[in-house]
Amino acid sequence: MTESAKKNRVPEDVMMDILIALPIKSILRFRCLSKSWNSLITDKNFINAYLAQAKPLLLLRRWQDRQELYSLHLDNESLDRSLQFQNLPFRSEAGCFDIIGSCNGVVCLSDIDHQGRTKSLILWNPTIRKHLNLPLPKLCGPHSATWGFGFDLSSDDYKVVRVVRQVSSKREFPMEFQVFSLKRRSWERINYRPALGPFCVAPEACKNSGYCNQVAFNGILHWLVYREENDSRHSFVLSFDLSNDKFGEIMLPQRLARVDIFWMVISEFDDSLAALFYRRDAKSVDVWFMREYGERDFMGQTVQDSSRWIHEGHGFQEEW
Repeated sequence: MTESAKKNRVPEDVMMDILIALPIKSILRFRCLSKSWNSLITDKNFINAYLAQAKPLLLLRRWQDRQELYSLHLDNESLDRSLQFQNLPFRSEAGCFDIIGSCNGVVCLSDIDHQGRTKSLILWNPTIRKHLNLPLPKLCGPHSATWGFGFDLSSDDYKVVRVVRQVSSKREFPMEFQVFSLKRRSWERINYRPALGPFCVAPEACKNSGYCNQVAFNGILHWLVYREENDSRHSFVLSFDLSNDKFGEIMLPQRLARVDIFWMVISEFDDSLAALFYRRDAKSVDVWFMREYGERDFMGQTVQDSSRWIHEGHGFQEEW
């Protein structure tokens, strides 16, 4: 490099401040300028700095002309569209993908047929249009399953979790718990036996589909599941700590425990873990949220206008 070029070179910290203020589309184009630019933009410190100030986006899915369409929107009142995806780089054998979850701009998709067989498992980053096909877990005969996806900050690792309830199994304990680590690129079986015995992971109407009712909150995945006892059902929250691969259970208030999980959604509400109960009249939603995490003390409130709740929407920040 000549002396003149050295004098005119922009300091790296100043360059980072400039790049952080740019939209993701521009940054992705700049990766192609040179090896040094690509190295700076893909550096973990730059990515973390960019994520810290990035505006949340919503990934919305709809069906049109028998096609599965995705689009990115700004998280504002008018839901201004940021990106439209015309042709995905992957296709679903079953007709459409199940969205397991999303975090840090990465979406986890599963392709599950009507017999409950998993055809593919994909991590997709829509903002940079990159995807990764994951190895499938070992099959375990006819079963119903629920999935989870999250990021463990302590190990800097993305994980996919599968909870399986085998159908017509002669085993004493007809359940399996598996976790996939992106760092290790492998599945592991988790040894977990709930104190109160086996439970069901999907509503009756969804047992042969890729049912997923989960949320990642405080580094822990949560699902709504239920037990069948004496011809009655008792719903509760199953948890999985991404930092130590341990399962746990959180009991719901009696009023919620009696509700079929088909009518409930586990979510994050006002910085708390929450269960949303959609009333059958579709005009109101009961929101029950934890006063303090891990306690059974839930507070409830009713939202009369349920139209403001967006279905099939996944919020995440831009990342690559």
